[in-house]
Amino acid sequence: MAVLTASPLPPQAPPPKLEYVKLPGTKGALMIKAVETAKKSFLAILCGENGEKVELFAGTYRTALGLSRTFILPDSPKTLELQLQGDDLVEVFLVFSQNVFGLEPATVRVREVRIGRAERR
Repeated sequence: MAVLTASPLPPQAPPPKLEYVKLPGTKGALMIKAVETAKKSFLAILCGENGEKVELFAGTYRTALGLSRTFILPDSPKTLELQLQGDDLVEVFLVFSQNVFGLEPATVRVREVRIGRAERR
């Protein structure tokens, strides 16, 4: 009769400690979009009682996410998208049922994006 013996397993390293950061003003978030480059991370959160606010956070590998802009909207968009150029966030697109608007975080300018009938879904 053969007897199997188990050799002691080497102790496993504990998993890395996760750090949690509360993001102010984002309670009741309806949508979260995140993009990351080699140097920066961006997070846009659609929040507010009726989804009428976008909180934009930015950070790097050395710095925690911090609030960079708050946009108050007249209505809640159906969705939002983030556009990068290199390591910078250049535009936040807000898609409504009849319109699309682009917000430039650096200048806080708003522009309507013209979409032809053929491109609408």
